[in-house]
Order: sequence, then C-alpha cells, then structure tokens
Amino acid sequence: MDYRTIVGSYLLTFGNLEQTIDTSIQVICKKHFGDPSAEGIYNIIKKMNSQKRLEILEELIQHIGLSDFNISEWDELFSSINSLNDMRNILAHGMYGIEKDHFIKLKRDHESKEIDDESLLKNQKELEDRYRQLFDSVVEKTEFGKEKLIWVSEFPKLKW
Repeated sequence: MDYRTIVGSYLLTFGNLEQTIDTSIQVICKKHFGDPSAEGIYNIIKKMNSQKRLEILEELIQHIGLSDFNISEWDELFSSINSLNDMRNILAHGMYGIEKDHFIKLKRDHESKEIDDESLLKNQKELEDRYRQLFDSVVEKTEFGKEKLIWVSEFPKLKW
C-alpha cells in the first residue's frame, strides 16, 4: 500500500474512532444518567479536542463502575488510544515535502528517521482494532446492535 494511502486511511479511521468516543459518551449519559438531551451533549463535546473527549469517556467509565469489571482492559484501551492519538497528531500536523520530484515521508523530528511503512501499518491495524473494540463494547449495545458487523477486533469486548 502506498505511504500516502496509509496516512489517509489512518486519519480517516481515527475520525471513526473519535465519532465512536463521542457516541459512547452520549450512550453512557443517556443510559446511566437519564439525560434525554444527547444532542446537547454532542454539541458540547464536539468543541473539545480528542484528548479531552477521551478523558471525559474515561471519567464516565470510572464513575458508573464499568471499569470495575476489568479495569486492566479499559486502562489498556485508553493507553493505546492515547498513543494512537499522538501518532495521529504527528501525521496530521507534521511536515511533508517534495525533493527532486520525490515525495518526502514525514519525520518525527529533524534528527529522527522517517516513519516507515511497516510501523505505520502496524499502528493502522491497532487503530482499526481499538476502534472496533470500543464500537463493539459500547455502541453496539444501542439500536445499532442489530446490524451485522463487518469485522471484529482482535481485542476482547470490554465488560459492560
């Protein structure tokens, strides 16, 4: 797969993950706090960056006791998403270029090596799996749960 295609796919998949985080916050607020205004919650959280939204989801999970079922799985999920978010920020905001008609891959900083295809593909796979894990664990329990799933994560469904 072409490097630019991998980067584009990573950024689009991360957008799906962000939407799933937003939907998860709405589902939890509606189900556990009886908040009928999921639309209002959505309007508030859309103004926050990904890191803040993830912190809110983590706080909600802890507050309602979901993490009590298997805290290590939830901690692993949040840690992984934070790391994947760092890579997303590098990819989305980094500097690329063209030199002698050759596309220059993104570098983490001036002194480090280029981000190679293999490590980027590995991160892409983990991102897809974490997105699917969160989706299957939280969002599937809503009205979307009756739809057939396209693929499932290699990570376990989180206890709920």
